[in-house]
Amino acid sequence: MEITGTMSAKTGACPAITFSVGSVAFMTNASTRFDNACTSFSNGDKVEVKGNRASSGPAIVTRLKKEN
Repeated sequence: MEITGTMSAKTGACPAITFSVGSVAFMTNASTRFDNACTSFSNGDKVEVKGNRASSGPAIVTRLKKEN
C-alpha cells in the first residue's frame, strides 16, 4: 500500500516509531527505509508511506519519506 498525508500521533523511538496518516496506523522497524533521518519526522509533517497491511495492528512501513 502507499499513502500520502499528514503524520499524527507519533510515538516511540527510532527506528521503532508508530504514527497515523488519516485513519491508518503505521509502525516502522529496523528494516524500514527512511529517506530522511528517522529523528527528523514529527507530527504535522506531510509524508509518503509505503508499507504492508498487517492482519491485525498497524501496517508495517517499508519506506518513509517527507513530501515537500
